[in-house]
Amino acid sequence: MEVGLQTASGFIAAAQRRRIRQGAQGTARYIFCAHLFWVILEGSSFISTGSGSYERESVPNGKIRVKNLLARLAFMLANCVMQTLPHTLSCFVCGELNPAGLRLRFQTDGRTATTRFIPQVAHVGFKGVVHGGIIATVLDEVMVWACAVQTHKFAVCAELTVRYLNPVKPGQELVVTGELRANRKGRLFEARATAQAVDGTEIAVAHGKYFPIKPDVLREFGTDLVGDTRWLMCE
Repeated sequence: MEVGLQTASGFIAAAQRRRIRQGAQGTARYIFCAHLFWVILEGSSFISTGSGSYERESVPNGKIRVKNLLARLAFMLANCVMQTLPHTLSCFVCGELNPAGLRLRFQTDGRTATTRFIPQVAHVGFKGVVHGGIIATVLDEVMVWACAVQTHKFAVCAELTVRYLNPVKPGQELVVTGELRANRKGRLFEARATAQAVDGTEIAVAHGKYFPIKPDVLREFGTDLVGDTRWLMCE
């Protein structure tokens, strides 16, 4: 079992690295296979023969934990395929009609939110270096979407802390990923986000605290959204 789990862990780690280099669509099949391998191993038991090899352990009555195996497969299918998230009409980051906006699109694996961003010359602060405020804006946005994916509620930023690790040049592609770290009884969300270059170089790390939007305000905000939001905005 130890050997098998190490191999599965290696597959999944490789899938995550490939996802950074090639994007979500190019790695969905690879991630699927990695998780499938893990699930198959979890459905059986292995014991050491003492000679450095492993054999399948006999399961009482010849039955494998089918229910548990199917549950893991269902979880795998729900979380390994990246889904494109809705966007807005007017938002500076994702608004399709905002002439000055970034027009980014976000995807989710069911747990995190991610986007790919190529800053332009118009986004520089010091000559040849992208302004930190632009990086912070994208980090904030991806954390908002990560909170929405996990809590089914949109939220606004109450506090944002960014640690910048490396400068970014115009034209340098970034992979920005956010995740919910804590849900304080639905009243406050804590999230974390990272920005990385496609070669894996860390650019920035952010932590944020978010307040969920009130239902009456959310209804008005919903009129600006483009895409299927039913799975996000359910109570």
